[in-house]
This record gives sequence, C-alpha cells and structure tokens, in this order.
Amino acid sequence: MNQLHCRDLKAGDILLKVSDGSILSKAIQLGQRAVGDVNAGVVHAGVMFDSTYIIEAQGAGISANDLRVQNAHYGYHVYRCRNGNMAAGAGTCAKMMFDIHQRGRNLGYTVGGAIGSLFGGPGKAASPSQMDALLDRILQGRQHRFFCSQFVVFVYQFV
Repeated sequence: MNQLHCRDLKAGDILLKVSDGSILSKAIQLGQRAVGDVNAGVVHAGVMFDSTYIIEAQGAGISANDLRVQNAHYGYHVYRCRNGNMAAGAGTCAKMMFDIHQRGRNLGYTVGGAIGSLFGGPGKAASPSQMDALLDRILQGRQHRFFCSQFVVFVYQFV
C-alpha cells in the first residue's frame, strides 16, 4: 500500500480501512469471507471532513477521529469523488452529522445493521423524499443508527 500523508487528503475523500489484525477486524473479515466477499480485507469506511479528520460511524455513534492521532496506525484505501463541489459537500454533510450526534447522541451505531448488510445483497437507493424525511427526523433529534458504509452512502446520497 502506498503511503499517503494528510496533506494528500481532501474533504469528501472516502477512506476504506484495511484490517489492522485486531479481534474486531478479524471477526469482520471472517464474516465477509463467509458470505463470499472478495474485499474481506476492508473492514471499515468513513468520509474525510478535511485533510486530517475522518468522520465515521462506529461503536459510539458518529465520531470524528484525527488520522494523525487516533487513527495513525491504520491503513486505508482512498477514493476521491471527481466532482470537487460534491466532495466538499460530502465533507460538510459528514461534519454536520457529527455535530448533530454530539448535541443529541441520537446517531448511534448498529451492529445488527452491519451484520445484516452481509446477507442483504445489493441495497436500493432511497428516493429524494425518503432522504428528506430521514434528514428531517435526524434534525428533529430523533434516533437513527448507521453502520459505517451505510453512513458513507447516506452522506453522498444526501449531497
């Protein structure tokens, strides 16, 4: 894997975390292999807010972690949106979701959703009205749980 530096990253970049060998990463890999996932080494996903902070759905809900500190020992595959405005919007949307969760602790993590995604097959995109209704519920402080890749898809679909 090529070494990237924070200065190489931009808001909206999608980071796919490579297994770090931890028990949790190994469990995720095992589950993904069991269902035939060819990318079982990818165990987590998040969206960059800027060049140093990744916004991600994990155990404590939507969180922000500094790649130079909390996530310094992880490896990532990085994907960049070709539309710079959309990427910037995704970074802002991810940060907005983090801020909402910090205020109300209403955007938790769903282990069940993550496990279910292994068996659910390809998902179906939500309609614009469904996305608006979900955002309205979130802005009203109602509970919603995400798993990591679902959060990334939500951010980009909303933008």
